[in-house]
Amino acid sequence: MTSSNHFQAVAVSYHTSPSPDLWERIQADLHRQLPLKNLLWKSTTSSVRTINQVHLHFQSLYPSESATNLISSTPEAKTPSLRVTHQSSSPLLHMLFVACDDNEAYRTIVKQEIRTWLDFVQSLPISEWLIVHVTAAAKVNAGGIFRTKAGVLDKIRADFNPPKKDRCIQLSYSGGPNPSDPTSHDLTQWQELVSRLKDGLLEAFDASIGEMEESVRGLDSKRGSPEWGFGTFFAEKANLANRYGSMSLFEDCLLQYEELDASLFQHLRDSPADWAEKVGGTEHGDDSRSILRHDAKEYLQLVASGDISIFDLRIYIFAQHTKLLGLLDRLEEAIGRANTFITTFAAFLRQHQTSLIRYFVESWTYSACIDLVSWCESQITGKDLPTMQLNGVLRLCAQLLELAHNQLNKLGIYAEYLPCAHPFSMAIPSFTSSNPQEVGKTHGSITRAELEAALHDKGAFEKLYVGLTNRAIHMYQKSGRTRSALKLHLALAAFEQIRARDQQAQRLFAHLPAHYVDDKWTIIESSLLDRCATLQSRLGMGKEWLLSTLALVRSGVTSQPGRWSQDVMLRDGQMDTIALATRLIKNIKEQASKLEKDFAAISFPTFVVAVVGDTGRSADPKEGSIVSARVTNLLPCPVDVDTLRMKFSSVRYETLWFTAEAQTLIPGDTVVDLYCPTPVAETLVLEISQVRICRIIFQYPHRPPYTVASSKSSGIPKALAQISFAKDPLALDVNLQNPQDIYMSSNRLCLFTLFSGRNRLAKANISFSSEGRVTFLLKHCKALNERTFKINMPLDLQSNENMMELRNVEPNTKITISIPFMATTMEPHTSVLVNVDHYIDAGEEVRRSFRKSCTLTIALPLIVNVQDFVRPDCIVSKFSVAADGKNPIRILSADLDIPSPFSIIPARSVKNEATLVMVSQTAHFLFKLVPPEAPHPESPTMKLVLKYRLLIDEMLDILRSELARLLDHVPRQKSLLPSLLTSLRSYLEEIGPNHAYQHYSIHRQLKLGTFDALHWDRVCYEFEKADSSRTHLVDALRSMFEVEFVRAAELATPWHTLTIPVELPNVSVLNTMSFRLASEKVDAQVGKPLTFDLVIKTSFRWCGSPEVFERLNREPPKQVYELLPNFGDWLISGPTCGEFLARDDGKTVIGLSLVPMRYGEICLPEVAISSSDTTSDLTTETHHLNRAESIMIYPSPTASSRYFIYDSDFELKSSPIEAPDGWNVELLGT
Repeated sequence: MTSSNHFQAVAVSYHTSPSPDLWERIQADLHRQLPLKNLLWKSTTSSVRTINQVHLHFQSLYPSESATNLISSTPEAKTPSLRVTHQSSSPLLHMLFVACDDNEAYRTIVKQEIRTWLDFVQSLPISEWLIVHVTAAAKVNAGGIFRTKAGVLDKIRADFNPPKKDRCIQLSYSGGPNPSDPTSHDLTQWQELVSRLKDGLLEAFDASIGEMEESVRGLDSKRGSPEWGFGTFFAEKANLANRYGSMSLFEDCLLQYEELDASLFQHLRDSPADWAEKVGGTEHGDDSRSILRHDAKEYLQLVASGDISIFDLRIYIFAQHTKLLGLLDRLEEAIGRANTFITTFAAFLRQHQTSLIRYFVESWTYSACIDLVSWCESQITGKDLPTMQLNGVLRLCAQLLELAHNQLNKLGIYAEYLPCAHPFSMAIPSFTSSNPQEVGKTHGSITRAELEAALHDKGAFEKLYVGLTNRAIHMYQKSGRTRSALKLHLALAAFEQIRARDQQAQRLFAHLPAHYVDDKWTIIESSLLDRCATLQSRLGMGKEWLLSTLALVRSGVTSQPGRWSQDVMLRDGQMDTIALATRLIKNIKEQASKLEKDFAAISFPTFVVAVVGDTGRSADPKEGSIVSARVTNLLPCPVDVDTLRMKFSSVRYETLWFTAEAQTLIPGDTVVDLYCPTPVAETLVLEISQVRICRIIFQYPHRPPYTVASSKSSGIPKALAQISFAKDPLALDVNLQNPQDIYMSSNRLCLFTLFSGRNRLAKANISFSSEGRVTFLLKHCKALNERTFKINMPLDLQSNENMMELRNVEPNTKITISIPFMATTMEPHTSVLVNVDHYIDAGEEVRRSFRKSCTLTIALPLIVNVQDFVRPDCIVSKFSVAADGKNPIRILSADLDIPSPFSIIPARSVKNEATLVMVSQTAHFLFKLVPPEAPHPESPTMKLVLKYRLLIDEMLDILRSELARLLDHVPRQKSLLPSLLTSLRSYLEEIGPNHAYQHYSIHRQLKLGTFDALHWDRVCYEFEKADSSRTHLVDALRSMFEVEFVRAAELATPWHTLTIPVELPNVSVLNTMSFRLASEKVDAQVGKPLTFDLVIKTSFRWCGSPEVFERLNREPPKQVYELLPNFGDWLISGPTCGEFLARDDGKTVIGLSLVPMRYGEICLPEVAISSSDTTSDLTTETHHLNRAESIMIYPSPTASSRYFIYDSDFELKSSPIEAPDGWNVELLGT
């Protein structure tokens, strides 16, 4: 049986006696028991090891002799086949199969044959033997008793079996499997034979290994002596390794070959003269013979005879190495070693190529790579390797294919199929100075068929070249190393180019440059881009040519600031860097002008755009703003650009564009002023800058990408490019505010103020945006006089649902427009974006867009609650007014207007001073409403009118006067007074709740606290960028902080008016209830009953309308009363609940007896009155006349009392009745 690995199976000799045909009968079934599995072997130097399987090869002891001749032969006369074989392949075990069941035949014939065979075997170096007595299988007789034939076996054992070893066994065998005979399928008949085979093989193997290791050690100890021969040592060491390999001990075998490899290198180094003429590789077919064929030559015989070459010896060791690593499933290591071996050994052969045929090294390297890859593919087919391991193996195979591809590059250059230029010339080492066609032997040719055909046929070379290149690329892709295949893609593209297939070459070249951008391999990238641009220009691919040229310009930017270089394109001194850059820019402009739409080039590195400084300026006398930008041109030539634009955003992400027209950007820095027609008065952040050349927009983002962390931070990050603009007092401005007089109706009003600025507005379209929180009813807007706030119609104002339009507004004109609005937000303030698209009379048709975010106050600074007390002859209304929790207010007056014939009697004198309401206080205003004498008038609508002003407005009014005086001599800064007051207001709102409001309200003195110079310097910087002017502003503010201002008796601070419509309460039935004692003199004692009359008077006076009054009189409503006593105070006798009819000015009297349960002041019981019809829309209200009255109850003079209570509604309770001290309570009945 042959082995599945490349090592020979373990040899076992066999012989039969007396019939030679016995082997033919049993060999088929014997081979079915193989290979032997799970052998346990213990060497002298290691623990017990399991050998998974061992393959056996049975060979006849005397293949040329017949059994008849053997009987009369002697060992000396024989020359057995095993004696001319190598020691590693000699039989480890000798078996004799004896088929004899007759004792007489055994005595006369078989015994002598066994003796002859045994003497011969024992004369051999390995003499482990086994005698197998083959007999027919036992049959079952009628009685169920087995009949055996052990007589001959006993005689064999007695004659030949050594003591303590059982070398003679019996095999019961009757032939192969027979479907009609179940015993023929019994495998247990072979168990003893297989077991004895394992034991005999292990004993023989152990003895053989011991002898061979001892022989190797003996030879190794003589290393360096004159009689030591490397060939003998190598043969012995290889035989030892092969013996391990035949027993499937591949790791031990690999170790022996690694030691052999090291010994070979040492011998080559120590004795170079012995190998000077033995380089090898000169035999026919050496260049194409499979590198993994260990049996291609009789290597060990050549070694032993001293006729082996370095070439054959290295290949033999490498083949054994590789096959062993494959058997150990170490494919990645095997291919990795192969790659190193082929590369290094090819370099060795190149040093001796004078003795080799032409192109031998290339042919051998190509053949070795292709054969190894094919072998590796066969190894991994059908195996489920881990992904990482499989990718590693495929990567190494791809490298071998690339190495084979390099040989084709060399052969193509030598045969003049390929130019000696990049990328083909990369395969030729720099030290190679001559063509192997000129160096190698002139006779002989390579034997690799496809290479020989390719050298003689250009078409065959092209087919082989393209096929191998694609195969290597595909292998790299399968291994996940697509980037490693780029060099092969490049070679394939260049090959297509030299074959004048420009379309395919362009397609292949086009995708390559992008792979080298991230790693800054600019030389490779530029070379590829240059090839792409050349092909695209030749093919008329305008857009692709433009993209490649742009990429060429980009790749020329180096890591050195300000230096642009494309040395790879400067060939033969035809042009310098400046001329090259100028040509590229010219090509870009020509191709860009042909584009149908704009094309954006993001973050193109040839230009660097940055703002100059951190402040902008107004475009005085024009309307608008200006920023200065520095544009750095990294190209060595000037570049003409069409426009330069910069996009800025405010804190609220409103965007503004600044633009500069056509410019020439010289190499280096160019400072450009950019103009925006919108006046700006805040800090902006640079978002985007753009440089336009024809239809190409070079765009540069300046804001870092959005992150969660950045979204949580407030304001503008310091790392961003910021630019601040001072407020221009003569520029267009808008504002939103509440009017002085507010009427709380369904639609409130706000005042929109527009200041035209220094220019005349020819037309202005105004719109508002608040993200749905506020709806402006622009269709109902009205223009107001600035001073009187009355309707001023002459203004050219038109409006619709979405926009207001103003025309012909003169310079420096302030316009106020009243706009109704509806708010859906619950927030006290909301942000409203005001958009003003306008044209000015300045000789230019430019539409300007002005945007400003204004804050509209929705909530009122005070809170009003009302509570009504209805009486038969009047209504008392109580209005409670409180501050909003933030700003104290001062209330001048609170008036309640009601139409006649009602009259109002206020509880507060008109001459009283204004009322100050602090944050935690509430002011109350009472009004008495007296109806007319006419019966049952309709309920009118009242109006509560409050006149008030905020305490902070008074404080700002004081500061306004002082600040105006300090800035009076600087007109420019005096115009900044509103902006400064806004900042002071924010400051007062911050410090006011702490001490400023209290101090001002008590002492009538305003003290601003400690002056924070740094804070106010930042505030003033928003208005004044110049240091000298800003210092003056800060000094003025500092002086205000150092003074304590005294509030004047009369302030010019205007009063606000709040008008709130109030509905008069409607009560359908007003009940007036009272308790009345039956007699005036009452002796009120504990336990003594008191007689009361419950008197209920009803009135329809406040029913709201005559119709309701008539309905009530026509159908008097039923009312239900119920007493709610506290049984700790009173026991009640009488009807505690009941119904009565309510009539206008009606009266109902109910008699009751009340027994006081304790002494002291006791209030009268509560009474609840309601309508009996719960579904009625009538309202009921009850007024208790003597709710606050109480009765003095005295203690009883007697020690105890008994009181009998009868009540038809009495229910027996589970808990006892509690009685006062001295009382006895007795239950008489229910």
